[in-house]
Amino acid sequence: MRFSYKYILKQFIKAVMSRRQSSYLRSKYQEKIFDCISEDLRSSEISYLSNPEYSKFSSSNLNGFMKYNIQYLGFNQILNYEDHSSMQSSVEMRSPFIDYRIMELAFSLPDKIKFDNGITKKILREVYSDRLPASTVNNYEKIGFMTPFDDWMNKDVTNNFITSVLNSDSFRSKSIWDASKIKNIFKNKDRFPDFPFWQVLNLELWSQAYGISNL
Repeated sequence: MRFSYKYILKQFIKAVMSRRQSSYLRSKYQEKIFDCISEDLRSSEISYLSNPEYSKFSSSNLNGFMKYNIQYLGFNQILNYEDHSSMQSSVEMRSPFIDYRIMELAFSLPDKIKFDNGITKKILREVYSDRLPASTVNNYEKIGFMTPFDDWMNKDVTNNFITSVLNSDSFRSKSIWDASKIKNIFKNKDRFPDFPFWQVLNLELWSQAYGISNL
């Protein structure tokens, strides 16, 4: 199975746009969270949609996108999160593909070897085709860690907990969002499958835990 053209188109659009611009479009048209944010906050933060760092690495091929991801996502974000998570469990994490020689090789390869007809990591799949089971080599469904929030949302205990949070004075008093809109979306959550309840819930619980009341 290969990636659908819809998926490829979505990834292409994300690649040619800045990260902040793509996040804006996702929040407004897919997640529907943009309309729940207060007008004052939207007006003050809209100017930050431009992303000057991205323009430094714009390119007509994959190398520009790869460089941006390594520079601003891989080293600064993903590795940082993984290091904190692994150290909390006293586990030493290794990232063998970040060896500078492998990275230099990756940048020297033509695009066709890295991404072809919707297939990612093509060169790795071919190199290990005679060493790994076909079910592993030809598995195109690999995704990052996904919080099983959809499953949790189907449980009464989770729904009751979220309802209590949405009804709390702390949540309703915040000026950064329209609490009534979010509560209404939650009541009709089947119509808003992409709404980021998980992020909203975490922000609210974080602010309660640390006594932050000026949001």
